[in-house]
Amino acid sequence: MKRKPRTWGIELTCVGLQFRWTKNGRETLARSCPFPVDLEREPDNKHDENAVKVVIAADYKLKKLRGKHLGYLRRQAAEHMAPRLDAGTLEVVKLWVTDIDPAMGEATIAAKFRDLPAPLKKVSTKAKKKSLDKKRKVG
Repeated sequence: MKRKPRTWGIELTCVGLQFRWTKNGRETLARSCPFPVDLEREPDNKHDENAVKVVIAADYKLKKLRGKHLGYLRRQAAEHMAPRLDAGTLEVVKLWVTDIDPAMGEATIAAKFRDLPAPLKKVSTKAKKKSLDKKRKVG
């Protein structure tokens, strides 16, 4: 019997806005809350191999801000989520920035995720043949 994927919510923190947005820009974004965002993995990030970038979603009302880099998930959260995002066992359902602290350069994100089963590994033809040969020798 297949288990139904579990959907769950969490509040996350996006940090580093002060490096990408002026104080005026952060204040403007704060007045625009809530707004949708997306997550993008950055496994090649030289500072953190678990980096998860937060970008303004493609369906944001202001076209010129769509896809713009907002910041990064706090390291502790990214450390737990990155391996699951990479493995395809965690699906993003919905992400919304609900609050921005312009002075601290941090955003609060209301997030919903869905746990997914691990994808089935594809077995190569060579591996299948090897397995069959092994069975023939045993039997």
